[in-house]
Amino acid sequence: TTGATTAIASEIAGIEVGNSNYGLKIFKNVIHDVNQGSTSYGAFGIYFTGTANNGEISIYNNIIRNITATNSNNLFSSPTLSNHGILIAAGATVTNLRLDYNTIAISAANIAGSNVANPVSCALTISSSVFTLASLRNNILQNLNTSSNAMAIYTSGNSNISGALVDNNNYYTPNGNLGYYNSAIQSNISNWKTATGKDTRSYNISPNFISTTDLHLNGTVSSLLESGGTTISGISIDIDGQTRPGPTAVNGGGTAPDIGADEYDGIPATDRKSTRLNSSHSSVSRMPSSA
Repeated sequence: TTGATTAIASEIAGIEVGNSNYGLKIFKNVIHDVNQGSTSYGAFGIYFTGTANNGEISIYNNIIRNITATNSNNLFSSPTLSNHGILIAAGATVTNLRLDYNTIAISAANIAGSNVANPVSCALTISSSVFTLASLRNNILQNLNTSSNAMAIYTSGNSNISGALVDNNNYYTPNGNLGYYNSAIQSNISNWKTATGKDTRSYNISPNFISTTDLHLNGTVSSLLESGGTTISGISIDIDGQTRPGPTAVNGGGTAPDIGADEYDGIPATDRKSTRLNSSHSSVSRMPSSA
């Protein structure tokens, strides 16, 4: 899905979900280069606006990248002026959304616009207080923008995720804050885990993407994303149709599903426990054993 770098007089999105989409499944899409040049509107990979009959929706095995807008908004209370991988708009009624095995990367530079301090951008933004997740697992949520409001995940209310299964994710925000929960910024993964009581088996590492435009994972690099996921009933293949877990291991992986949209034959990193407890933003290959 391709947008434009010129100003467009409306919000733009790769996919918009309006009313009456109960049971909808969004899967195996590559949504990219949705670009907004207007200072009055934003850009989104997937955009939820519907207020009726939108329960039990599943979003899985998607890659979303290069969603850009202008640096003209620094308030999460006005999210439609910024860029988001997935945006659930204020007032959108979605119950029991399942968001699993997705790769979302906010990585391309925004347009200057009015160039406000600390502009908003986010991989997953939940602006609706009546929205609830059922599952948020096995996702890569990355935001490379430089801003205190550059985040991987934003929740407008604790109930957005408090009743959900949330684990085995990788959040990477080396130049911003990890997320927002309980009406406060959670600057790193340690703070996020403590505040939410979720993500006990999640990571904060640089994803080993093949390139900025190919978000499949590089199998020549040792990574905790290899076999770092958890089995989810009903999702047995990846974005390319490869079986999860798999493929047949040459490099020693394939013992569990991989994190993200791509199931690949990677080199598993050692000592997952020490890295889950580490709040560093650095790329992780192999970690020393902890005491």
